[in-house]
Parts: sequence; structure tokens; C-alpha cells
Amino acid sequence: MNTVAQDAGSITLATRHFSKFFISAIDLNLLDQDIDSGYQPGVDDWQFVNNGSFIEKGGHCAGQSVSSSGITSLGRTVRMYISTDL
Repeated sequence: MNTVAQDAGSITLATRHFSKFFISAIDLNLLDQDIDSGYQPGVDDWQFVNNGSFIEKGGHCAGQSVSSSGITSLGRTVRMYISTDL
């Protein structure tokens, strides 16, 4: 990705094909803060390994991560690891 122009309010990039990019900026001082979402691996994630399936041989990465983080962020009251073992 080549930068064609840049100023205080914008950046212009050049590509050889249509692409989707997400570019962001953050104050470096904010990166030093301790941020805790409350998400606990081994508790708030799925209890099975993501080895894929017949339908999706490469794995269910997006589905598993979005569903586990989504349930956590919605304020669920049941730990996912236990509740899906019933």
C-alpha cells in the first residue's frame, strides 16, 4: 500500500485493485491504560477446539469468536462453557 499524500486531516493511498482498508489513529498515552473487558478465556469461550467441520474445513473462527464475545458483552448471567455442556 503506497501513501500518495498525507496531511493533518487525511491520507491518500494508492492500490492496484479495489480493496477494503480500515485505518485508525489513537493517542499513544491511551495504550498505557489497563483495560479489562471481563472476558475470561476458558470460561467465556467455547469448550471445544476449532478444528472445523465438513462444511467449513478451515474452522469456524469468526462464528466462535463473535458468539463468545457477543454473549459476554451482552451481560450474560450464565457462563457459556458450562451452559453449553448440558
